[in-house]
Amino acid sequence: MIDDGVIKFSFSEFLKTKAVPLAEFESLELQRKRLFEYNLIGEYLPEKIGFGNISIRKDYISRKESTFPQFIITGTQTGALKDLTGEHYTRVVDGDLNSQSIGCHGPIEASSESLTHGAMYLASEKIKAIVHIHHKQMWEEMLKKDFPRTKDCTSYGTSEMAHEAMNLIKGKEEGVLVMHGHQDGIIFYGQSIEEATELTLKHYFLIVSEGGSFPG
Repeated sequence: MIDDGVIKFSFSEFLKTKAVPLAEFESLELQRKRLFEYNLIGEYLPEKIGFGNISIRKDYISRKESTFPQFIITGTQTGALKDLTGEHYTRVVDGDLNSQSIGCHGPIEASSESLTHGAMYLASEKIKAIVHIHHKQMWEEMLKKDFPRTKDCTSYGTSEMAHEAMNLIKGKEEGVLVMHGHQDGIIFYGQSIEEATELTLKHYFLIVSEGGSFPG
């Protein structure tokens, strides 16, 4: 059963704005196109449920003062779209893991994974970008190996997932996290969106070239 796309947190604030200027999301969109090409971001058919989202850390303190990490992220249910515009990105300006809430300013509501993105940025100041993809073969092979993973009973988009993700990567600056309880879900993170994307594609090509199995 596909469990994706539904927002499980509440919005402490959603300030609807005009389209986000290109300068704010251009680097994200360049890397998203690469991920979309390999169907690491896309849509489940026939259910028509979008999957995958990416973000980069930003300073939106001029919009709202907050101790919660601020970032720009793809909007909810944009996975099926090949090309995104400023209408499809939004700014997360505030959040709270315990109350499971997010505040955002933009033309669209933030991705259903935004709480987890925020938690991972909380885990390390060095993490500047996050890529969340879906790939059944990679996910299954990573679960067979010694990759960091959340519990199989932990659902995506929840406070529990956010806390688990934060604790698993605390102090790290780049790496991978397998979402055991979220079918096909894998998160890559790094010090730039380029680094996070390269890490994602490195693992993708590795499993393809190795014929479906990670070495080791």
